[in-house]
Amino acid sequence: MVDLATFALTREWLQKADEDLRAAKLLAVGCLFAPTLFHCQQAIEKGLKATLCFHQVVVPKTHDLSYLCELAADIDPFWNEYKSVAEEFTSYGVEMRYPGAGSVATGSVASQLQATEAFLQVIFQRLPAQFVEGSVPDAT
Repeated sequence: MVDLATFALTREWLQKADEDLRAAKLLAVGCLFAPTLFHCQQAIEKGLKATLCFHQVVVPKTHDLSYLCELAADIDPFWNEYKSVAEEFTSYGVEMRYPGAGSVATGSVASQLQATEAFLQVIFQRLPAQFVEGSVPDAT
């Protein structure tokens, strides 16, 4: 059983991930595609950090999603399957925010939003139902 402090911090990471996903969706509607992809990266990053936090792994200050997946895979080999997806999204954390990154196609953004949402759904599925239901664990 996870302690209440870890539970609360994990939930906070998940809330931040959800906020980034919602921000990405709003930015996409406004045709702000590079910021959309940045927030997709941020959503996945925070979701992976929630996973690490829940398993009481020190959460590193990094934007490297592949590295975060490796740390998660040390706990659960399942996350090895997501390294290539994580690697693709890592570049959106920095590169898309500066000149020279090139343009982003509308269709690409739509598929990346779907991939981000699917990634976060997997994160929620691999955590206890309490994070989805919003209940608090027993203080035992």
